[in-house]
Amino acid sequence: MDNNNTYEWLYASFDRELTSGQKAKLEKALAGDPELRKEKQDIQEIRSLLKNTSFRFHEGFAGRVMNRIKEEGGHVIEMDVSSQMINLFRKIAMAGVAAIVILLLSIYLTSGTLNKNSVLGVDSFSDDNLVSYLLYEDVGE
Repeated sequence: MDNNNTYEWLYASFDRELTSGQKAKLEKALAGDPELRKEKQDIQEIRSLLKNTSFRFHEGFAGRVMNRIKEEGGHVIEMDVSSQMINLFRKIAMAGVAAIVILLLSIYLTSGTLNKNSVLGVDSFSDDNLVSYLLYEDVGE
């Protein structure tokens, strides 16, 4: 059996579910290798110690680390939610303006004018025409 795969499966078994074949091979290797069993026990002890440990860093630690990365030529991506929201708002606003322009253009092309009635989608009715329209609306059906 490949010893490297066995150790990889041992470490991976703590973080994810192994396939049934990997699990069977690991159990077989653990049964036959006391050094591997000792390694598993050591890993379990280390994980339990780290699980119960809480880390506290001094004020400004993150800033010092980021500055050090920048000094050494590393690339730091800073997440600024407000600038992302502004960029997103601009994109949405531009799409909205484009939709309004297209709507106004289509209204102008269909009615020939851009007045309040054409934008609202109502025809100009005189009082006589409106009364006739309302009275005889259902007669044609």
